Amino acid sequence: AGAAASLQQLTITLEQQALTRSGLGGVIAVTSAESEEGKSLAAAALAATFCHHGRSVLVIDCHAAHPGLHQFFPHDSAHSAAAQRLESLRYGQSSLFLLPALDMSGHETNELLDGYRAWIDRARYEVDWIILDCPPVLKNFADMAPLAPLATDMILVHDPLRASPAKLRAALTLLQPMMSTSALRGVIINRKGAQS
Repeated sequence: AGAAASLQQLTITLEQQALTRSGLGGVIAVTSAESEEGKSLAAAALAATFCHHGRSVLVIDCHAAHPGLHQFFPHDSAHSAAAQRLESLRYGQSSLFLLPALDMSGHETNELLDGYRAWIDRARYEVDWIILDCPPVLKNFADMAPLAPLATDMILVHDPLRASPAKLRAALTLLQPMMSTSALRGVIINRKGAQS
């Protein structure tokens, strides 16, 4: 119940911020300092919460080297990164669209970044929210750095059992020059089975 209430509050905050920018929606980057802190879980839960409230969402797995989004959407194998149309990425009959990283053709940073930008540009007018499930900042800084400027909103996931407060501060320090000063929306604390 606590996690659901927190996600509800987070979606309300994100939508209020979007309205101050220019209207509903935006691009949310979800990242962490270290691996396995719960980024994909947070991205999936956030997408599900938006969909529950009638919003359409595209989730892009931007961690091509170690994709994780497929763990939370068991039928995403029907989707392909080679898709040309957003409709082919629809998850069942929902308002959720998934762009997996499992079959990305190349792992060159520039090639992947061009692909992410193209999908963001293509989907921006077709869905309300785009969520980027990003690599961890400290472990994959070269892959994360070009994604930060694409986001209107940035969320860090922190698991105190996986990363120290010093690592969380280091990740924030690295991200700040790459994103808008108003993009950081906060930190999701992921504690063994409970989010807040």
